Amino acid sequence: MLVSIQGLILVPEPYYNEPSYEQYRNSPEGDRSSKQYNESALLLTLQSILASSRDPPASFATLAALHYRETRQRVLERCHAKLAEAKAECAAAEDGEDCGASLGFALSLERLIPKLAQALGAGAQPQTGGANPRDGPSCALAEVASAAQPGH
Repeated sequence: MLVSIQGLILVPEPYYNEPSYEQYRNSPEGDRSSKQYNESALLLTLQSILASSRDPPASFATLAALHYRETRQRVLERCHAKLAEAKAECAAAEDGEDCGASLGFALSLERLIPKLAQALGAGAQPQTGGANPRDGPSCALAEVASAAQPGH
């Protein structure tokens, strides 16, 4: 599992770590495919964040709510930056140059951002009471760990 994380998450272009794709590095086809791969991975990650923020596992509801409240601004800033980048690339595309993937990415991201903003909103409260949001994630983590111990 660690190798998968290293090869597909901790690198800027994971596309080239897929079997037989290294040969396309530094080619127009490889650059386009790598960009599409990264855009797709980001959309899937954001959809996963949306789903887990709306319906977190019961044991982690408090921790998840605190985490998403703390990271909301960074997530949304990154989404807006990626959206602006995709729109700028399409606007700068030469006649006949394909920007379809980035355009599709931008359209998907435009639909996803308001949903994320609502789901990650500061008004979202933990669903399993107990930890005070001002106490930070360590209190929520301690509460989750305590609840997981036998006899609780």
